[in-house]
Amino acid sequence: MENFKLTGNNMIKKSGEDMKRIVSGIMLILLLVSLSTLVSNIKPVMSMENNWWNSNWMYRRQVTITENSGYSLTNFPVEVSFIHDGHVQTDGRDIRVIDNNSEIPYYMTELNNTVATLIFEINATASSTKTVYIYYGNPTAPLPNYPLVPLTISEGNTGYAIIDNSVYIGWNYTSWGWSNPVELWDDFRIDFNKNNNPTDDNNLIRDYGSRHGGIGRHRIDIEAIGLGEYQSYVRTPVYVDIIFADAKLRVYKNHPWIETTQADLLIMFSPSYTHANYGGGTEQNIIDGLNTTDPGLWTRLYYSKINPGWMAFRDSSTGNVFASTGLRIGGDYYYGQGAKEANDWDRVIDYSGRIGISYPLDPYDQPPDCRIYWYGDNSNDYSRIEIMAQIFNNHPSVVVGVEETSSMLCWLSLNTFKNDLPIVANITLFDENGTIMETVYNVSTYNFLLPYGRPYHVQASIFYNEFTYTSERIRVTLTNYTTLAINFLFGNLTVSCLDILNRPLQNCTVIFTRQNEKRIGYTDGLGSTSLEAYYGNWTVRAYWMGVLVVEANIDVNQSEIDRSISCKVGDFTVIVFDQYGHPIEANVTLRNEIYDLTLSGYIRKPLENMTFTQIPLIDYNLTIKDDFGTQTYLVNAEQTNQIRIETIPLAQKIIYVIVGAVAGIVIGSIGVWIVTKRKRKQ
Repeated sequence: MENFKLTGNNMIKKSGEDMKRIVSGIMLILLLVSLSTLVSNIKPVMSMENNWWNSNWMYRRQVTITENSGYSLTNFPVEVSFIHDGHVQTDGRDIRVIDNNSEIPYYMTELNNTVATLIFEINATASSTKTVYIYYGNPTAPLPNYPLVPLTISEGNTGYAIIDNSVYIGWNYTSWGWSNPVELWDDFRIDFNKNNNPTDDNNLIRDYGSRHGGIGRHRIDIEAIGLGEYQSYVRTPVYVDIIFADAKLRVYKNHPWIETTQADLLIMFSPSYTHANYGGGTEQNIIDGLNTTDPGLWTRLYYSKINPGWMAFRDSSTGNVFASTGLRIGGDYYYGQGAKEANDWDRVIDYSGRIGISYPLDPYDQPPDCRIYWYGDNSNDYSRIEIMAQIFNNHPSVVVGVEETSSMLCWLSLNTFKNDLPIVANITLFDENGTIMETVYNVSTYNFLLPYGRPYHVQASIFYNEFTYTSERIRVTLTNYTTLAINFLFGNLTVSCLDILNRPLQNCTVIFTRQNEKRIGYTDGLGSTSLEAYYGNWTVRAYWMGVLVVEANIDVNQSEIDRSISCKVGDFTVIVFDQYGHPIEANVTLRNEIYDLTLSGYIRKPLENMTFTQIPLIDYNLTIKDDFGTQTYLVNAEQTNQIRIETIPLAQKIIYVIVGAVAGIVIGSIGVWIVTKRKRKQ
């Protein structure tokens, strides 16, 4: 039985976004949002095309993007999700997005065993369709190192961020001027003068007197809610997120707008915003006191559950326009825009009001797919606002094609383990004829890029505990990206050596052998010794006093093996007495010439025996030496555990000899006389 396990699998992963557009000969910075993505989960097909970007990548998916707004997009961020079958590396390092045979940066927002989600930037002509490819399945690919969006940030509950040298976001723990203090986004500047420094541009969120403008959330019953405390930021190659406890503000590279979900209420104060408008509406003067309702001289510009496309305020003196677009807001909420034409000059854009109730049911319950955009312009009209809103409201559609497999090469990834933990090994690749193609040394993971559809053999060996262990040769035919795991398995083998009376043998020498491996152990006070043994059949030999007392075969096939073995070891007792049955003193020696083993003892009165404890049960020459002389016997300790020896004095032995001799002479003489007499009678 071999002691390694073999497993096999397959792999996939992620990317980024941005945009611009020229309208009427003027460079227009366009906008964007996360897109809904149609994901196709069809089995891989073999690519028959010759335009494979790089043969080191085994898989790709075609992504078809259709522009739906009617405006050309530059550096437009799109979000794409695709299903994979484990073909991506665990950290997504092998994902590449290819547009017109060129790699483009991306950011991966999600990766699990099923789905990878990427955000990347594309250019698209108005009302056209374009194709990009997502490549993956290269275990040797380095982790991409795309440049991050420029960021200068001061963190804390009062802080700011300058993003991409074009957008300034400031936040503060403050009040709307009449509410309780909360975390508000109260400063929003766009680099309208194109000097890469938005700090010298106007703040689009205005104050008036003690009234402080800001974006957050509000409930009349508990007053202001704000954004929640500042948490952190995320900086990627595609966007920057400023994260608060209850809201997130996202700025995409090259785009002067902010995307959010829960920052859904603007309340600011300024007579400098002199006009207001919304999609499909007619601009109104909001400082002339006309079209207002008492009390408070409020002008209700728009209140409906129907999305107007955009809502905006215009500063006629500077040409600044501050606008917003909301998509997929909560079903109970309405789109609201209002202005106060006196006193504090309130300016409100609201996505959180409810018809008949002036506050939301929950402080932060806009649905997850809600998107709210805050943006601006300095053209003193709404033409660019309209274009931005068209893009926001008509995202590009995305279709992900089937998984394609390279028709030329594919990856074979081999991983080596010892008891499920990585271990360095030497890995050898053989062709179908058994010829060595490549050997790599001291690796725990290695990837071979090989011609598709051919059979190969792989073999691994490890050096552990001063021995080399080698796996079988494993045959594999590559039909797609394949991973193999060779797991060298070891178990803890414990052997307990017992004598024939089941007593432990302490300090017994135990020799373990398997093929060319030999390991030596010594038993403890419980008669046990342990070994980390490679899976397979082991021969165990126990030696006691230099004598082989047992040999056993043990199959190691699990993590813990505990075996007790009975050894040919026991007690041997010698009893010496005289002709009257009385014990006598004597020297007793057991000797085995083959093992050069000598055991000695002395019988003292009143004891009548000598017991040799836990000795090898083999053949011995037994020598008894007492006052009457020396006697030697051949005994087999395995067949008998006790022998009785009777000894007599030397003088008595001589008398017995003489008497025996005389008796023999007499008997012989009588026999001769009888024979002679018979012959005479004849």
